[in-house]
Amino acid sequence: MVTKTKTKAKPKTQTKAKKIFCVIYILVIGGIGGVLAGQFLVPYLVNTAPFNKISWIKRAQNSTTIINRMEQMVVEESAALEKAVNKNIPSVVGVVTRKKLAGAKKNTVPAFYGSGLFATGDGLVLTVDTAAPEGNFDYFVSRDNQTQPAEIIKRDEKTGLALLKIKDTNLPVVSLGETDNLQLGQRLALLGADASGDSLVKTTNVCVVRSLGSNGFAINLSKEDPALTGAAIIDINGEIVGMAEVSNSSNIRIISVEEMSQFLR
Repeated sequence: MVTKTKTKAKPKTQTKAKKIFCVIYILVIGGIGGVLAGQFLVPYLVNTAPFNKISWIKRAQNSTTIINRMEQMVVEESAALEKAVNKNIPSVVGVVTRKKLAGAKKNTVPAFYGSGLFATGDGLVLTVDTAAPEGNFDYFVSRDNQTQPAEIIKRDEKTGLALLKIKDTNLPVVSLGETDNLQLGQRLALLGADASGDSLVKTTNVCVVRSLGSNGFAINLSKEDPALTGAAIIDINGEIVGMAEVSNSSNIRIISVEEMSQFLR
């Protein structure tokens, strides 16, 4: 008489766990293989006949190249913009407007703050009218840890620009560009000087061209510190393409470089 031995069935939980482990193992190995293939195998095959004639291998190599080029372009553009900002930092100044008071309290009450830039080497400072409004005020230009008295040369209500003059020479002057060269998505920098504190603080904010039209251009920044009204807008070549007038509610209005050039004539 033959006795049959019954095999003991494995628990279902063990079988299920083993299957899950196998799936995870296959995915991990497959992922590692894909990375290795993309880094080493595809670049080899794209230069080896007859594999270099296969369309999907060509597409894979082109995709990698495009990504690398995009990354390189972003890095180069960021470096160029940083260089452009540093180039213009010495030319950006703070503008302080104070109420005229008699006696010992004379020139001690600040009324308005803003930013400006040297338009000429002999002391002309271009700013916005809101930073140096018309009235019973004294005007000052702050730079290099010193504050100098200034006088109003002219102003234009239509463009919102104002021109100040300090007694100094050999000043670093900005370079004015053109808005015709701007492109949608182009990176720009807002560069201004905040004179509202105990010391002058140079401030920058990176932005991009959001829209272009016959009425000028707009950037993707809609709000900014009102103390930075009159901040310069700089392209990656270090040229001024506009000036930002910031309202008390922090809204930005852009004055084009063409308006600035016309005002300076």
